[in-house]
Amino acid sequence: IAVYAGVFPSLTYFYGRLSLTVNAQVQDRDFRRSVDEARDSLYTAAGISLGYRSLDGRFGAGFGIQVFNENAHLDAAGSDRHSNDGQQFTGSANFRPWPNVNTFVRASLRKRDFDGVEPVFAVARDEDEKRIAIGASYSFSDGYLNDWVAQASYRYTDNDSNVVLFDYDRNQYLFTLSRSF
Repeated sequence: IAVYAGVFPSLTYFYGRLSLTVNAQVQDRDFRRSVDEARDSLYTAAGISLGYRSLDGRFGAGFGIQVFNENAHLDAAGSDRHSNDGQQFTGSANFRPWPNVNTFVRASLRKRDFDGVEPVFAVARDEDEKRIAIGASYSFSDGYLNDWVAQASYRYTDNDSNVVLFDYDRNQYLFTLSRSF
């Protein structure tokens, strides 16, 4: 459907139990179908986050903010309705109650303001997307599944839009089994 190519540099500075991360993103988004040509865009973002990790590593928390701009092509009617900009606020916490078990919660609020007018609705779209995810993972340390990680999580998304077509709630239940080499 699309080819995304980009760079994502980041720099993290550690000071005791605190970490400060500055990151950027530049991404070319090239949609392959002719019907999606107006979605081709250059996406840029910059962010900063602050993290904390307890001395024994059992608890961690973080907060971050990111600003972004997606500059899309004009559609056949000359509208730049796919271009948008905004900001995202993210908070997270994790707790490791036992050596091979990690639990986490993440929440984010993404505010997006679109430039062009939506056809039929005759208004530029504005969205507030709220997400929350909770879950747990288990790292296997012996036996047949040694070095594998099982994770189960629940994600809820509430997208509030001034254009009813883009207003939705989504519930996702995920289970993954992975191994890194």
